[in-house]
Amino acid sequence: MQNAFLPERQSCLSERFGMEGKGQMERILKNGEPDVKTDLAACYGIQAEKILRIAGGTVGRTYGIDNRYLLKIYDTDTAVGKLGMKRLPVWVQVLERLQESGLRDRICRPVRTAEGSLFYVHDRIAGALFSFIPGEAVGYGRPYTGEEMKQLSEIVKELHRIPGDAFADICPAESYELPFCDALERLLLSETGGLPEAFRKEAEGKREMLLGRLETLREEARKLKEENLPFVLCHTDIHGGNLIRDPQGKLWLIDWENVMLAPKEADLFAFCEEEYADLFCENADERALRYYLLRRDLEDIQEFLDSVLNGEYDRAGQGEVLSHVKRIIGHMQMI
Repeated sequence: MQNAFLPERQSCLSERFGMEGKGQMERILKNGEPDVKTDLAACYGIQAEKILRIAGGTVGRTYGIDNRYLLKIYDTDTAVGKLGMKRLPVWVQVLERLQESGLRDRICRPVRTAEGSLFYVHDRIAGALFSFIPGEAVGYGRPYTGEEMKQLSEIVKELHRIPGDAFADICPAESYELPFCDALERLLLSETGGLPEAFRKEAEGKREMLLGRLETLREEARKLKEENLPFVLCHTDIHGGNLIRDPQGKLWLIDWENVMLAPKEADLFAFCEEEYADLFCENADERALRYYLLRRDLEDIQEFLDSVLNGEYDRAGQGEVLSHVKRIIGHMQMI
């Protein structure tokens, strides 16, 4: 994804702390946690009283601030943090522009820094602040209720009414390029020895299947590019973990890190295997749905294995990631 807006990056804390070096970095990242209170004061002028780490997510960390704001933070020394930082300048601008759309009461609002930026950067930390949405995630543990499906289908349809050219100046567009395929192929062929034992066995045991799926995905990408399907604004990561139900029962769509211009199937693939698929996928392109299903699975496998290879998870984190990897591989074997 292209990072077209890096000039907007702010360095409020690096200016404040000067060149104090490693000791200052240790203070910012003490015990593996960024100094959120200092960030909020320096970049937003907010004197926070209650800061709560919110569980969930594999790319960045999220904090609730005084039941008024949400702060998303990336550690740019990690592979997933670098990826999050590349996407950040795009999705915060998309969210701000969507405040003028029919989705404004279904999404959070970005909060600008005291210097007027939509996010801040210092040292190895990048962060963005948003309005707080009360409620809880719908989650993965149960199917959507009828009312939730109705609301979600309305959100998705409203999103896809937005033509691609309305966001072409800030939003990356689907190119059907698959750079992660080369990275995953290389890992499977020559780097599995560096993985922890459980991951090595899983990757090597499923190597031939995964390599075959990579070739299938490359061929499908070539064919879809030739079809020239119309592009709309797509969230690309719609699931129960990214849906908040507020106390009034209204659904809000969060976590827009992967927003892009693409065929509507880049969103609709998330529903195409469900019994209620017709509510979302009427008139969808079947080839595109299959493409995005397989692409999501392979890209997730590559990101998880690469992060584990780089030592970015402790033992507990590795156990959670391994369960994700096995679940995704099991799904790929059925599609």
